[in-house]
Amino acid sequence: MNPRNERRYLAAVAAAENRPLHSTPRRRVVRGIAWLVLAVALYFVFQFSGTPKAREWLWVAAAFVVGAFAGALGVYDAARKQWPVIQRYIDFERVKARLSEIDG
Repeated sequence: MNPRNERRYLAAVAAAENRPLHSTPRRRVVRGIAWLVLAVALYFVFQFSGTPKAREWLWVAAAFVVGAFAGALGVYDAARKQWPVIQRYIDFERVKARLSEIDG
């Protein structure tokens, strides 16, 4: 692995040792807003149905971006829920030792 990337990954793991988890209600609000924007965007796509024009394609692109954002939030939430279990098996002392070894 590239030493620069290895350092970046190990630094992120070391920093995550004591980082508090984000609150779940805040994450739900963000996800709800993302789904609402997606629903509104799709409504406008179907409202202007017919021969697609640039505006309709823009709405489709916006819906795609919002859907991708909502999917990324889902992946992030799944990883966040799994972190307390995985964290027990990480030897943070070895991670920090490797970081100091890379930094020289």
